[in-house]
Amino acid sequence: MARVKPKTTLCTEEQLRAVIDAIPAHVWSSSPDGAVDFFNRRVLDYFGFPAEETLGWNWLGIVHPEDLARYVSDRRAAFASGQALEREIRLRRADGQYRWWLIRQVPQRNKSGEIVKWYAAAFDIEDRKHAEEAALEQRLLERTRIARELHDTLLQSFQAVLMKFHAVTYQLSDRPELQRTLEGVIDQARQAVTEGRDAVQGLRSSTVITNDLARAIRILCAELADQGDMHAPVFRVNVEGTPQDLAPILRDDIYRIAGEAVRNAFQHAHAGSIEVQIQYDHRQLRLRIRDDGKGIDPKVLESGARAGHYGLPGLQERARLVSGKLTVWSDPGSGTEIELTIPASIVYAASGGRRAILRGKSAS
Repeated sequence: MARVKPKTTLCTEEQLRAVIDAIPAHVWSSSPDGAVDFFNRRVLDYFGFPAEETLGWNWLGIVHPEDLARYVSDRRAAFASGQALEREIRLRRADGQYRWWLIRQVPQRNKSGEIVKWYAAAFDIEDRKHAEEAALEQRLLERTRIARELHDTLLQSFQAVLMKFHAVTYQLSDRPELQRTLEGVIDQARQAVTEGRDAVQGLRSSTVITNDLARAIRILCAELADQGDMHAPVFRVNVEGTPQDLAPILRDDIYRIAGEAVRNAFQHAHAGSIEVQIQYDHRQLRLRIRDDGKGIDPKVLESGARAGHYGLPGLQERARLVSGKLTVWSDPGSGTEIELTIPASIVYAASGGRRAILRGKSAS
């Protein structure tokens, strides 16, 4: 017996509306110029708007003030360019509470390639944001624990050994050359202990209390210049765009990446100038460190590290921790450029209240 193919029927407008209302997301559409012309029921329920008031879509009233300017700018740019848009923003619920949402907006084009409609959907990512912040807080607690262990064990032991070596120098008064050699070694070890304490302090607290990344890097450059001789390189730190508030633990990792790159250029590149550029824009944070020094051996660059040295691998590891991308360019005799980029949705995303909580805990 022949098999009867089921008859396919198109949804009525009422049925299609019921399907869209059942989708667990905010859904809406816009005309080519961006004027909103349709919302699903979940939008109305979330914002508490009467249906007749939704078509104006008052962004000023529903987007968090810290996200508004950037989102409106990105949205206008998307409509002007015809490019899809994806952003994370906070939207105010009917009860006045803000929640994080991931918004995706795509154009529909006709056969001629002209945009005839925009469709958008927003997905609640509040729980994901909580999980990300909990992970950051856990990292901060772990750093504090490691700092405490280093201080109470390794650094204290080194300090005790130094005291014993120092006592030995008095027994070498009849051998001045050996005494001077031992004193030089002690000075190097003492400097290593000082650097270790600085690292421990960096693990315990936020590096840039005022959240001014450029200022912190300028201070570091000034300190390095003071350590050099009359041929020390010229340091420059430039900022492009409007500086954004960064989560403390992310800011500290970014600062350490910059610090490691600047120290490497200062100590090994024999550069005449070292330039740090920090660029804030709506897509990403970009950090670039450039020098005009001797460059990195191509074999070292290809392998990722010199034998016994962990500078480049350490930079890559820190970049991965902040969900960033680190790229290194270098030619012998032509200097080196290191670039770190981190998506704006990651590096700018912390809310004001939670940011303050993390800042307070990182400083304790």
